[in-house]
Amino acid sequence: MARKSHWRSSLVALKLATRLDLIISQEGRCAYCSRMADPSRMTVDHVWPKSHGGQPFEDRNLVLACEDCNQKKGDSDPREFVGLSPDDAPIFKLHPELRPN
Repeated sequence: MARKSHWRSSLVALKLATRLDLIISQEGRCAYCSRMADPSRMTVDHVWPKSHGGQPFEDRNLVLACEDCNQKKGDSDPREFVGLSPDDAPIFKLHPELRPN
């Protein structure tokens, strides 16, 4: 059982570190709507959902999102969800490879 506890605490530490890195790198703003929110109300979102082949632990697939945007986006394609021009959507600054051609 001690081994399971070790992995669980390591995963919790990794999640906290990832969240803190995203809060700092995105200056506390949602990747989709650019609003600032209390960090405790922000979520870590998979840009490409796991159901669309997104890698759950790949840094490039993780962004900070407000609860509203994360809930509305669900498992949709991030380009379809944003519905904004590339200049308006913060997600395109974080992930230029998602820009429509």
